[in-house]
Amino acid sequence: QHDQDPANWAPGWQLLQTYESQRVDDWIKWHSEPQFKTDLWFLVTDDKGMGTRVPACRTVLSINSVFIQNLPAGDDDTEVRIDRTICTDAITVVYFLWLNYPCFTKKVDALNGRELEFIAHSPFDGMVDEVLDETIGYDERQTAELCLAIAKIAKLADFVCAAGTIERLKDIFDRIYTRVPDGKK
Repeated sequence: QHDQDPANWAPGWQLLQTYESQRVDDWIKWHSEPQFKTDLWFLVTDDKGMGTRVPACRTVLSINSVFIQNLPAGDDDTEVRIDRTICTDAITVVYFLWLNYPCFTKKVDALNGRELEFIAHSPFDGMVDEVLDETIGYDERQTAELCLAIAKIAKLADFVCAAGTIERLKDIFDRIYTRVPDGKK
């Protein structure tokens, strides 16, 4: 019989939960910076009934989401309540937002000293890179965690009608599938 209390699960599970909680806190803090306009909130309720409001920018998300495009205009503080059948963890919302926000970084060109702007990887992209990195080798646990995250994000993306996100997730999953050793597919 499986113990239903996460406190009694392996220490790795607790570490993962802490890590994910920190990423959610970092997103909320980062999105509170003055350069971001927060006019949209995703309210996600976990299995214990605890709600988390995850901030977002409606303009950024409306590029890829028909649902967001069709929200009533004029409200500067729109809240999207996510049904518990769709999503119960704030990290899934953060992963979804990472996939839909452009992340820019600046680097100085060593040859001429000019500053160049590049699209940077989000932390979610970094997780994908780790799983796909052939120099590291196949890690079944890490691959399973990423595939589970992809499934959860896809469900949320479907809820908000973000077809571009679903296509991107399908591409990521297809690349992961090619890395699974024979016999484990």
